[in-house]
Amino acid sequence: MKKLLLYFLLLFSTNCFAQVTYSVSSIPYAPDPYNAGIPVPNLHDDTYSSEIPIGFDFSFFGLHYDSFLVSSNASISFNLSNSSGYASWYLDSITLPSGTQYLNNSILGPYVDIDISQSAQGNINTAVYGSAPYRRMVISFDSIAMFNCNNLFFTGQIVLYERTWVIDVIVKNKPTCLQWNNGKAILGIQSSNDSIAYVAPFRNGDTVWTTTNESWRFTPSDSARALNVIDLNKRGVRLSPNPAHNEIRVSLPRDMQGAKAEIWNASGSKVFSVQMSNGEFSFQRNDLPDGLYFLTLQTSNRKEYLKFILN
Repeated sequence: MKKLLLYFLLLFSTNCFAQVTYSVSSIPYAPDPYNAGIPVPNLHDDTYSSEIPIGFDFSFFGLHYDSFLVSSNASISFNLSNSSGYASWYLDSITLPSGTQYLNNSILGPYVDIDISQSAQGNINTAVYGSAPYRRMVISFDSIAMFNCNNLFFTGQIVLYERTWVIDVIVKNKPTCLQWNNGKAILGIQSSNDSIAYVAPFRNGDTVWTTTNESWRFTPSDSARALNVIDLNKRGVRLSPNPAHNEIRVSLPRDMQGAKAEIWNASGSKVFSVQMSNGEFSFQRNDLPDGLYFLTLQTSNRKEYLKFILN
């Protein structure tokens, strides 16, 4: 019976992962520090780094990873076989989705030919912020010269969020070098299956574009799947209504009375915290936007997670 149940769960999970889609939305420009973190070692023009640990489980198009590669051309890849290898600069005439191997299984932040070897003040760093289970891995490309236009500099970030598996691409400055690659750059994501890709509006390879201070969010349809196992059994914890419009109410079993309650948004920012004095509390949304939120409840010997929606 256990084997049959395990087979069913694996089959169900495989089918779900095959159907992962992404929504693309513009979000406020709010980067982490660009010059903070750990420098990516041994990274040169048109190369991939060696494997870099994420620090937490991350799902990309339904496949789970614990490490990635940084491309010196402002992107990251989950194709670990390319470790320390060549990262092509060519983009002219390419649009997503594309069968181009070096764009598969990648987050393009955007993919653009930049030259770390000509960037005396430039840095490519990684940093992890926040606390489990709401950490974020930030990959920063700070003041990197555009290839063949060394007086122009690109600065941007790629952000991976724990548990929600959301991806942010943040661009402080993306100039255009028309003398190379016809000025092309691509901001988007592409799966290991080269027929599936999502691109920010007017940021594909068929458009020449320049921008400053913009951010894009790629939200997967399985955004809260990591919580499902925990959410199967709340052992007496009750949250209602869900979805909620103005107020949620939470009641706890006897062994959790006096818990610390915190509410986090999908970006990993804490929006509410209270030390409960009994087994019930209510939460008013006030000016919080619609979206997915997470409630954590913790005592000295127990911790629970719940997800809910404000609409």
